Amino acid sequence: MHLKKYEWVGSPDMGDCSLWVRSATLEFDDGLWQCQVTASDFTTQDALASEPAKLVVRVSPQRPQIEYTDRLILPGSNVTARAGEIATLTCRARYGNPSPLIKWYVGETELRTLRPQVNSTELDNPRTWATYSVCEILAERSRYGQPIRCVAIHPAYANPTMSSSTEVRFDVRYAPETRLVGVPTGQLEEGRDQLEIRCLADANPPAAILWRKTKSPGVTEVASIGATLMFSPIYRNHAAVYLCEASNTEGESSPISVQVSVNYPPMITAVGPDRLTTALLYSGASFECQADAMPPAEYRWAQIFTDGRMPLECGTGQRLILTNVTYEQQGQYICLASNKINGNIREVKSDPVSLQVVGAPRVVKPAITEKFVVVTTEGSPARLEIRLCSDPKPRLVAWEWGSTRLHAGEVLEPRYRALDLEPLASEDCYIAILELTSTVKEDQRLYHVIVENDRGSDRRALMLKVDEPGQIPLVIGAVAGFTVLSVLIMGFVCFLRSDRCCVARNTVPALQQVHCTKASNAMIEDPRLAVDTMERTSQQFVPEKRANHVLKPVPSQQYQQECYQHDQHQQQHYQRHHHHGQPHGQYTLQGEQLFLKPDRLATLKPYYKSEKLPQYTTFKPNN
Repeated sequence: MHLKKYEWVGSPDMGDCSLWVRSATLEFDDGLWQCQVTASDFTTQDALASEPAKLVVRVSPQRPQIEYTDRLILPGSNVTARAGEIATLTCRARYGNPSPLIKWYVGETELRTLRPQVNSTELDNPRTWATYSVCEILAERSRYGQPIRCVAIHPAYANPTMSSSTEVRFDVRYAPETRLVGVPTGQLEEGRDQLEIRCLADANPPAAILWRKTKSPGVTEVASIGATLMFSPIYRNHAAVYLCEASNTEGESSPISVQVSVNYPPMITAVGPDRLTTALLYSGASFECQADAMPPAEYRWAQIFTDGRMPLECGTGQRLILTNVTYEQQGQYICLASNKINGNIREVKSDPVSLQVVGAPRVVKPAITEKFVVVTTEGSPARLEIRLCSDPKPRLVAWEWGSTRLHAGEVLEPRYRALDLEPLASEDCYIAILELTSTVKEDQRLYHVIVENDRGSDRRALMLKVDEPGQIPLVIGAVAGFTVLSVLIMGFVCFLRSDRCCVARNTVPALQQVHCTKASNAMIEDPRLAVDTMERTSQQFVPEKRANHVLKPVPSQQYQQECYQHDQHQQQHYQRHHHHGQPHGQYTLQGEQLFLKPDRLATLKPYYKSEKLPQYTTFKPNN
């Protein structure tokens, strides 16, 4: 035995032939070992031999290597393949004993090989093994840039994983795919907003990007080179459909488009058809308005006036159609175009266009402040007015009543005067006036105005009503007096209900002579009797003289609510009546009626010989 190389473990004499191999080497120790016992003599042939035992001396393989297209790929280098191709890679681990186990990974995913690995002894060192494994990997866009690893697993590797690996980068080449970033979601307003859209291309190798602007179907022009399309600020001429295209050595991307819309306030480009349109009376007319706007404009039409009136909205839509036109529709019209940008309304109005109406004269319907009936009082002046419109101007304007005709500008002495036509603020409209310097009852009648021009005629009647002097104030005074008298009657009723009378029940006052008239409530007093009057209006009444009469008192015990009655020995001079359904009380004066007018209140003061304070008696008619 060789000490320090091969030694007995046990005692061969005792039958233990175990062998200790020290410092095993591949060259000397790797292989099959057999324990043999020689024969006791030549003739006996009792030699013994054990079953072979294999001793493997482990040798770690070299770092694995990756080959692609029969070329060695250095660690960290690219394995390039076009998308859709199959990349066939070979991983070799050499000079190991025993042979290693080879595995493949793409990223963190282990790949299963279609064929098993191949182990063979090295030609130059038969005691070691050459191992290789072939892996087929599909080149996909998603695998671009991922690592490809070949891992050799062997127990002789001095690391916890007992493995060694080589890694390369999967360089998958593919045609571009594009997407857009920064496409505006709101409205872009001309001159205020900017546009910046980026076209991102996913490609290997990197793609060249080009923006094209669509001019017409199938016709484009280059708008920008590079990934970014920018307008700062943006204007209406930038509005179009833009295409992003990307290309590299592997191909071209499908064009991706974006519609760029630029919003701007309306600008009226045409209104007409002409600045002045002439239409026959009761015919039709139309105007049209065109505005350049984005979003498209909405249209309104308004008639404007030169006399300070507010514009009158008269239609919507791009076209204004007027039917059955009258002189009231003659004048100027404007078109108002509006749109809404980012929630704000933008509106612009056109220059005015004019409508001229020609035809027979027409008397204009009276305004709210005008009437067909003119009221005056006898002896007062009167003024009759008629508004009319005519184009051409009237050649005849005349007032007629009875058998009289008075032309405009003429005077009929001494009281009638027809004024010349006065133009109004409205175009082709005038006012015809007939003045009466003073009026009599016979002036109450219909007055006709006749208007003629080259295209026809028209006429209208006005009624003049002449009232007697004071008639109107009397009516007004009667109404006011009735109101006051009603209040007084209500107060008197309440007073009577309080169980009081106008004189003491046990007192019989003496009345003095009172002179009364029918036309007035004014009373002519006896020197001993005072009569107070209170007036509500300033109306005047013509007094008439009447004979004096005497009112005498009666005992109040008999008439607690009737203060005075007629003298028992004379013909009844005064009788108090209460007419149901009539608002006024009244008295009878010698067979005639004495009215207490509603606008006066008469208070009689009885005369006493004693120095006692007088008690007042108030006459009030009952309801």
